[in-house]
Amino acid sequence: MSNISQEKQEQEKTLFFVPEEHPLPGALSDIQKVLLSLLLLVAIAGFSYRIFFRGSIKLVTPSKLSALSAKDLSFRWRCNKPGVSFVLEVYDENEMIMRQLTDEESYTPDTDQKREFQDNHSYRWRVIPNPDVKQRYNLDTEFQVFYITKALAPPPAPEQKPEEAKPETQTTPAQTDQSPAKTKPKNSDWPRD
Repeated sequence: MSNISQEKQEQEKTLFFVPEEHPLPGALSDIQKVLLSLLLLVAIAGFSYRIFFRGSIKLVTPSKLSALSAKDLSFRWRCNKPGVSFVLEVYDENEMIMRQLTDEESYTPDTDQKREFQDNHSYRWRVIPNPDVKQRYNLDTEFQVFYITKALAPPPAPEQKPEEAKPETQTTPAQTDQSPAKTKPKNSDWPRD
């Protein structure tokens, strides 16, 4: 009986048919493998460069929302790429009030530039790569706001020495083309014609 039951069990088992397999396409040629490998390498290198080696400009001073007087105003920033030419821009709302080209990572405005800043007023500044010079890097920067608490005093008025003061020039009747006979005095005693 055991043989019969084994036979029944074997017959009751479902048989699976495996469909005929189609052959896979031929393998890639060596040239195709090399080209795909190079393409993958370039893509990885470009992505890595963008993430790890991207240039940036970090604004240092005046720091975000710092308050200072115009006489103490000085700008500093850091760039992680060498040989970059910079443009410092300062804005009063949307109007640019200062634009300075420099190859350094700092700039101190001269006295005339500092006089442009008003008391109790906020300004925005940024540093960008000089667009007129071909740069190797694409650097990003953001605006930073600072506040001027005290403006620089206006320049003193130039003083004139007494000997430098020019005397007023007097005109003679010949210079004005008026003779005394034709000139009418302001008094009312002048005879009328």
